[in-house]
Amino acid sequence: MSKAFVITRAQYRGARRAVADGIRRAGQSLSTMVGREISMGSPAIKVVPLRNVPGLAGGPEAIVAAAYLGISGDVAAHMVLCFDLPSAHKLVGFLLEKDPGDLNALEFDFMSRSALSETSNVTCSSLLNALSDHSGLVIRPSIPVLVVDMAGAILSAVLAELGPAGDEAMVIETVFGQAGEAVNGHLFLLPSPEALETIISHLGANASCLTESSR
Repeated sequence: MSKAFVITRAQYRGARRAVADGIRRAGQSLSTMVGREISMGSPAIKVVPLRNVPGLAGGPEAIVAAAYLGISGDVAAHMVLCFDLPSAHKLVGFLLEKDPGDLNALEFDFMSRSALSETSNVTCSSLLNALSDHSGLVIRPSIPVLVVDMAGAILSAVLAELGPAGDEAMVIETVFGQAGEAVNGHLFLLPSPEALETIISHLGANASCLTESSR
């Protein structure tokens, strides 16, 4: 097993700046898509051991709604946007102006799945475009796939598709808001070996250049 990846202050600053930009772009795009304001925020980002990811999604056996996509270009990775079922239904209510209590507790109809898929596409693409812009790396996302299953099963399938994975993952907490209501989710960046260090290092280098140029 490789040694744990230690993120520097400059790298964290660069990652925070890129994530904040991506989340801002996603909120603007979602607001345009639904025709009313959807706010978005990211209270925290962190790098955690890969084995801890299922626990952050509610536990390996927790049923979740998750959209995952592949990442190619200068780095290979997968990104997963994950919600517990109550949060997923609440988000659908935001998007489709429905009462979450009227939605099936375990299933999503065509409109609900379409809304979640498009929201995941907008959110992940906006974030990855911002990471690309801020790092200078070529990052190409695939089309997201929406699944409802146990968190452990989803993450195992994603990692199997990715092949050899690194030891750490980047976790980005996400908050979708509308009219004083909020929905919490998690974005997981699951990298191949060295991909996370490549992304973070480039973000840190660009953040240092911005700091120097502003002096």
